[in-house]
Amino acid sequence: RTISKYINFLIKSSVIRKIYNFSNNARKIEMKAKKLYPFCTTLTKYLGDDPNMSKIIECDVAFQTDAEFFWNYRNEEIDFILLRNNIRKGLEVKYRNTIEHDDLKAFSSKRAEKLKLSENFLIVKEYAKINTSLGNITPIKYYTLWKANI
Repeated sequence: RTISKYINFLIKSSVIRKIYNFSNNARKIEMKAKKLYPFCTTLTKYLGDDPNMSKIIECDVAFQTDAEFFWNYRNEEIDFILLRNNIRKGLEVKYRNTIEHDDLKAFSSKRAEKLKLSENFLIVKEYAKINTSLGNITPIKYYTLWKANI
């Protein structure tokens, strides 16, 4: 209970952002797992022993996009589900040199199809090599995210 009060204080102070696991059922959203992202990326050191750059970028993307939801079902995960004018968009952060087909399988899973995402985006490094046919996934270089119309 005390920890919950501290977390709520940090959320209201905009020090951290709480992201909810998306569901088509509004009641399930509050009951499912949540993620916390620190506004100041230097705080990611406290999230784990050795935060990699991808996690730091993911924290920044959470705030830049004003994300409220993520989606996770067993081993399938989409980093962020953005709701814009009742339109759902998927956003995955893969800040690495090479992105393989398996890294993006959550977008094409049967469960993810039920989310009815209108568009899917992939946040990547400037010179990332993408070894898959993206199909309905639009890559966006991280440094251009601020001007992307997501």
